[in-house]
Amino acid sequence: MNALSPPMKVKRGQLRAQRVSVSMPASMMTLSAYRFPELADISQTGAKVRGSPLPPEGTTALLRVGLLEVLCRVVWVRGEDCGLRFEEVVSPAVVKQIQLDGSVELRTVASDQL
Repeated sequence: MNALSPPMKVKRGQLRAQRVSVSMPASMMTLSAYRFPELADISQTGAKVRGSPLPPEGTTALLRVGLLEVLCRVVWVRGEDCGLRFEEVVSPAVVKQIQLDGSVELRTVASDQL
């Protein structure tokens, strides 16, 4: 896929992308509220966020984290965690950059606690 390619649409069960664990602030905008969860993991097709309150299952939202801004849908909610499915596949380079940014925050937090 290049910059001129149309975005890939993902159907349930069609593509299972590898998730990477991260820890960094995110924001979600729905039609009714702004929320500021923590990004817990991310892949090219979705993410898990942690926080409270979270939007209910089926809600469409705009997720912003780092340089990423993607339309998504809440596919499950369990306690203070929820799963998001992206409307478009995110490039591997963006996922890698978020992983690196999230890892830097983890190292910074760990070194501050010593």
